[in-house]
Amino acid sequence: MKNANVQQILANFDFEKVRKVMELLNWKWVDSEKTPTIGELYQTAEQLLNMVSNSLFTTSDQSTEELGGFVATIYDNGDLRLSFVVENYEVVHED
Repeated sequence: MKNANVQQILANFDFEKVRKVMELLNWKWVDSEKTPTIGELYQTAEQLLNMVSNSLFTTSDQSTEELGGFVATIYDNGDLRLSFVVENYEVVHED
């Protein structure tokens, strides 16, 4: 089930759109002098999705991993999400 969810996201996520946005913004990853290829974007997303999927089996809590603009989240009910974030603002209140 876990692997099927990862594969479904990877098959339907628009990596071409992400790459176009990165090119438009001249966005390069820290270790590179060029915009990542679609293959590199895919591999990074797959890595993050697998990381959060595996964490659910060890913590049973929501887990999020972020890298290179990608945000992968698995919720405690098993729902899985992949996002590419260009801008974000968050205020966190501690109880």
